[in-house]
Amino acid sequence: MPATHPDGALYFFDPERRLFTDTDIHDALRRDEIEEFYHYLQKILRADELTIPSNNYDLVLDITPTEDERIQWSYYYACHDNRCLFWLETYDASHMLSELNGVTSPAHVKHRLESSYWCVGCVLLYWYAKHRYWIVRNHWSLFPVVFEGRSLPLPVYDELAGILSHGCVDVMTSMSSTLPYDDDTMYKMINLVRKAKEADGGVQYYTAATTRLLSFFAHWRFLYFHGQRHARLVRDQTVYNKPKRERTLLITLLSPLLFFAPEVHLRDVEKLWTDDVIIETIWKSFMTKLLGEWEDVILWSTVMLTANVGFLAIPGVVLSNLSGTNITSASQVIIFTSPSQIASSLSIEASVGSIVIGLLLVRHNRTKQKEDPTGASAYLDQSTHRLFGLEPMAIIFSLPWALLMWSMVIFFIALLLFCFSISNISTRIFVSVMSIMMAPLVVGCILTSWRSSDDIELWHDSLVVLKRSRDGVLARLKHFADGTFRLHDARPTPHHPNDDGSTHSMTERQDGIVV
Repeated sequence: MPATHPDGALYFFDPERRLFTDTDIHDALRRDEIEEFYHYLQKILRADELTIPSNNYDLVLDITPTEDERIQWSYYYACHDNRCLFWLETYDASHMLSELNGVTSPAHVKHRLESSYWCVGCVLLYWYAKHRYWIVRNHWSLFPVVFEGRSLPLPVYDELAGILSHGCVDVMTSMSSTLPYDDDTMYKMINLVRKAKEADGGVQYYTAATTRLLSFFAHWRFLYFHGQRHARLVRDQTVYNKPKRERTLLITLLSPLLFFAPEVHLRDVEKLWTDDVIIETIWKSFMTKLLGEWEDVILWSTVMLTANVGFLAIPGVVLSNLSGTNITSASQVIIFTSPSQIASSLSIEASVGSIVIGLLLVRHNRTKQKEDPTGASAYLDQSTHRLFGLEPMAIIFSLPWALLMWSMVIFFIALLLFCFSISNISTRIFVSVMSIMMAPLVVGCILTSWRSSDDIELWHDSLVVLKRSRDGVLARLKHFADGTFRLHDARPTPHHPNDDGSTHSMTERQDGIVV
């Protein structure tokens, strides 16, 4: 019988044999091929004396023409009692579990199979000549048709409503929840589930929507190792016993020069991409915050650029021979540089750099704000350097703010140079007193913001990296000096035979073991 999917696709089903296919069986040849395939599977069951424990299952068949004009067969069984897929032969599910490392428990694999049973990631076993391989397909989401003996039990709706209710409370009461949705979204889902339950599963639109949500949460349980001893209970908690990635010399040296902004961005990215798993809401929140920060920095950098241009217009900042001299041509104008002019010009360059880099980052990352977890993971994976990891990306993200800070610092230096070079004693006294009063306040603010344990750890890690780099350089210099000394003082060494009087050549030594 033909049926139309809620998304518009055409598929076919046989309610008596619980047989489903999206192959167009209006074609007589394909219909005969499907029948032959079905009888072939029945023959395997009889020949191998296989029994299926439950009668509550679906069989999905598919045939696909290949480029070499052969017919490719594929199938899977979907058991409704256990919410899983099964095949008549031993099945290698390693590619289904390739999202995660360390998947060893059957209970953990069950979450992945249940996700495939409901909607996303179901797999068909393909026959092609004598070789077999697998591709990803769907089940309930592809075949949501409801008929006598095939519908979602009412407890399924209660189960999904319970999952969503717990998720709402968890998101509202925990800042580190692992749920993939916010509380408002899940509250809307609860209302939809209630309407689907009232329809008693008799509408395939409700069935497709409900099973899609069930699949999402089953896959979520798989990603976060639910039911395992090392389950991830906090979204930035790793489940693997691996050493923490140490900071390289690149970010250790550049981070202080950039006011430690790269380290802040690097920490945020590492937390949201723990074990290469991303929560969509956290990713969108992170990108929204970044875009807002860059837009604010661009605005403040423009203000600093305007301030520097106005500062250069103050008499005395730019010295020339224009006043009191008869100038008849532009070639007679002589500009004398001053320390405050040079400092202000450097501040302008820092402001322009902050504006340009900020605009480029906003332009490049505005679309990344709408990426799903798959696209976000691909973006971070492309931005990961082979040696430095995510450190280059964190440094680039911090450049607009760091350049703005340098622009402010240099502008303040230009102001001090101007006040102390061509001002009277009263101005110098007032500026000195104000600077002395402001310095402790700024230093105290910096110390207060860096008093947390994370920042103390940052300083400690930076010192460790610097010490290790220093020791490495000294070791290389010592090795080079020792090699040079031995080169000038080389003497032949006697060749000692073995106890039995024999000797071994270098070709007889493998991996340090005499053979």
